[in-house]
Amino acid sequence: AKYGAFVNLDLDRDLAKWLMENQGKVVKSQKENKVFLIKNGKKNLLSDLATLYSWGFVDTDIMIDADNLLSDVPLGEELGFWDGPLVKNIKQILLQRKELFPIFGQKFNELFIT
Repeated sequence: AKYGAFVNLDLDRDLAKWLMENQGKVVKSQKENKVFLIKNGKKNLLSDLATLYSWGFVDTDIMIDADNLLSDVPLGEELGFWDGPLVKNIKQILLQRKELFPIFGQKFNELFIT
């Protein structure tokens, strides 16, 4: 049997290793406050705390890039709040059943007004 591995020759060896170790993690540099989800070899911006939470993370999940390699990671997309897995299902339900808007609206009002 033959075994192989995909190697992206455009990436520095240390960076490739860093990307493998940090796949699926949220990371920020030591210099900036921008937080990124490392996904598919790219850094994807999580623009605010609500978006971070909608993607299933909390602020204590944010790791600091001690190796200073985050700046070398290719930039991906800005991840949206409504695309986060924790809220995506609610969005889909509301798109299909608009009569539920008032019910969900009431729940969100209770959450944010209380």
